Amino acid sequence: MRNRIMDAAREMFAQSGYDAVTLRGVARKIQYSPATIYQYFPDKKSLILEICLADYASLTQALARCNEIENPMERLREMAWSYAEWGVTHPNHYRMFTQHLLQYNIEEIGEAGFVRHLPPEEDASSFLLSCVEEALSAGMLKPRYTDGQLVAATMWAALHGIVSLEINMDAARRRSLGFTAAVFKTRVEAMLDVLTQAYFVKPANRT
Repeated sequence: MRNRIMDAAREMFAQSGYDAVTLRGVARKIQYSPATIYQYFPDKKSLILEICLADYASLTQALARCNEIENPMERLREMAWSYAEWGVTHPNHYRMFTQHLLQYNIEEIGEAGFVRHLPPEEDASSFLLSCVEEALSAGMLKPRYTDGQLVAATMWAALHGIVSLEINMDAARRRSLGFTAAVFKTRVEAMLDVLTQAYFVKPANRT
């Protein structure tokens, strides 16, 4: 039942936006009484929070296989592609947590009781930062880049931008920008080429 409620709310959010989602509306969609919804979620905020963190956990699971890659730059590239691929294959999930998870602070999440903040080893942003800092320690970044957080934040912004454009633009807008000339993976790889050439001393060999 909890999953049914979350799936319905996620679909409504994608179709109508955050403000249009109400617990009563979710109840109507799954054909249950509002009282049933309130047994699982006391209010809309608790529902949205749990959806966001569940989706974030799904993303970090998709990134877990990247931990097996020893070279931090190769690992970072694979992580970036896994992130982008997850975003375009889970557009509703991606919109939910990117638009609403970050507005809640850790204290609120902890006090809510019904969700658990992900530990650093399962946090996608922490994973990206650890790759960059490992590369920095190994002397793989160009001398001018000494702030690992700045590099990681820039790469995260680029990734978020390319995924957001892919899932939010209509077909006409895509054509006007020439997006039909290259598949999504090709654009992601081109972006990664630019970033690694900008930050790293010697880009890793790609397989």
